[in-house]
Amino acid sequence: MKRKIIMFTLLIVILTTVNIVLAKNKTKVIGNTEISIAKPILEIENISQNNLIITEETKNLDYYFRVKNYDINNQVSDISQKYTIEIQTKNNDSINHIKYNLYSTNEERTNENQLNLENNRTDEINIDGVIGSEDYYKIHIDSVEHDCNIQDEIQIKIESYSNRI
Repeated sequence: MKRKIIMFTLLIVILTTVNIVLAKNKTKVIGNTEISIAKPILEIENISQNNLIITEETKNLDYYFRVKNYDINNQVSDISQKYTIEIQTKNNDSINHIKYNLYSTNEERTNENQLNLENNRTDEINIDGVIGSEDYYKIHIDSVEHDCNIQDEIQIKIESYSNRI
């Protein structure tokens, strides 16, 4: 009987201790959290020095631009992205008198590779994030007509999306 009382007392002490320990470990967390979402940056920049008007003397011209993953404040994109370049003409008549080819090039414009355009659009191009990157391009434009303002005829459209992780 004495043994039962000691066991019962010991059991009550153990249960009380466990409840106190559990009660001390139960806490309520109250606070604010902030989540930062990755910021994609992709900009196109004209780096041509020439006038975009084709005259009888010029007959053709080269237009240079670059696609970069940082902004004017040098803030770099947080993520890698894929993009395509599409060359659009403003009206269907333009297709008949303007011929063009798109080339990837380097900053010095010494190494050129012609890009395949399917329906006036490139394949996907990857640009890394976190580190500032630039891709350089040249559009070589020939026009059958003279006194043609290319700015009125051609638009460059960049469509981008983030890479899947």
